[in-house]
Amino acid sequence: MKKPELHKSQLTEIHKAEWFYILYEVDKYYLLSVLCGTIALFDRNVILDSKQTLEYKKFGLLYINALASKIRYSPNKYSKDHVIIK
Repeated sequence: MKKPELHKSQLTEIHKAEWFYILYEVDKYYLLSVLCGTIALFDRNVILDSKQTLEYKKFGLLYINALASKIRYSPNKYSKDHVIIK
């Protein structure tokens, strides 16, 4: 199965935490790009689902920080949700 792809030009940066994550808005969705790894670094790009979006709207960046931490420490759990950014 081919992974979904987005182009950088489609993304609007909302918030950036250096060496941690970038939160983007794309169309009417949010995409969280989290820097993962220790020796080899890679991004895990995840579009927030409706529940995650509600949590973000309710708790703001506190929720995004917590979600980014979960993704960073268990990136394989989010591999099926990964979106490629070109």
